Amino acid sequence: MPTILALGPPSKRTITYTGSVKEGVTLHFDGVEKFISSEFLHAILRTFQGTTLRCGFGMAGSSPDDFGIWVEYYSEQMNPEKLYPRHAAHIAAILVHEGYITCRVQGNAVVLQFKGE
Repeated sequence: MPTILALGPPSKRTITYTGSVKEGVTLHFDGVEKFISSEFLHAILRTFQGTTLRCGFGMAGSSPDDFGIWVEYYSEQMNPEKLYPRHAAHIAAILVHEGYITCRVQGNAVVLQFKGE
């Protein structure tokens, strides 16, 4: 079960999960498990392929174009469980950890860079 650091400025907060992007992941935090399907993870990668965008993990100042808002909206339709912007932070960290995307901190924002084809 990998334990990875959350995205952003030097962080001490960790994210623990089982599975992989290829098979789907289960997040483990605060005594709760949240499943994210492989289909939803791959939909994220297809949708944002070759783009750069702000994370917007539900903090003040998030915009409708932020990754966290997208995850909240589309998870209801494309994932077995509804997810929220805070789950987008976990998803992004897993995608970075597994080498699908990169991230950087720009001011107070975490910016994601999705790989192209």
